[in-house]
Amino acid sequence: MKYFFILFALYIVVVVTHVVPLGTSLLALLPVVTIAILGGIIKEKWRRKREGYYAYTSGGAEEGVLIYNEAGKILQLYFSRPRDTIYVPTDAKWKEIMPDWARERKDEIVRRIKTRVGKRLIGKGWTYEESDRDEHLLKRLNRL
Repeated sequence: MKYFFILFALYIVVVVTHVVPLGTSLLALLPVVTIAILGGIIKEKWRRKREGYYAYTSGGAEEGVLIYNEAGKILQLYFSRPRDTIYVPTDAKWKEIMPDWARERKDEIVRRIKTRVGKRLIGKGWTYEESDRDEHLLKRLNRL
C-alpha cells in the first residue's frame, strides 16, 4: 500500500497520454482523483480510530517536533531535518521528563512512532538517536 500514490500517478499518466483523446477535457479525471484522495483520508481516519494513536512531524526546514497523540494525550520529540534525526530521550531521561501515562511505555511508543514516521517517499528515512542533552530534549519539548 505504500506505493499506492506512485502507482496511481502512473495510472493517471497512462490514462492522460493514451486513453484520453486530444480535445477531451481533463475534468473527466477529476472524479477519479477526488475519490482516491477521499479514500486515503477515510482510510487514515479509520486506522487512527482502530489503533488509537497517530504521529506526525511539524516544523521548518531545519528543526521541528514530532507529535505523538494517543487518545488526546500528546508527547513531543525534537527532530533535526538536516541530520534526518529524531531525538529520543535515554531511558533515564524518558522516565524523568515524560508524563505518567507514557513513563513505562518507551519501547512501545517509539516502535509506534517508527512505524508511522520512519519512512519517506523521497530522501532517506529518519534515524533515531537517544540523547539526554537538554538542547535536544527539554527545551524543545516545551516549545509547542
